[in-house]
Amino acid sequence: MIDDENVRAANDVDERTYLQMRAQWHRNRADGTSDSSARLLHTKFATLYEARAQS
Repeated sequence: MIDDENVRAANDVDERTYLQMRAQWHRNRADGTSDSSARLLHTKFATLYEARAQS
């Protein structure tokens, strides 16, 4: 049972890290574009990924 809990905890950390990395990627894309529609889209995706990483 403890091994299952450790695996689950590791998977949660991995998923959280992945989601944070995706959020940062979208933030970088939003910062690097001059197109306001693309900036808004990437900002929204970053916000969604950040919220998911915290849940």
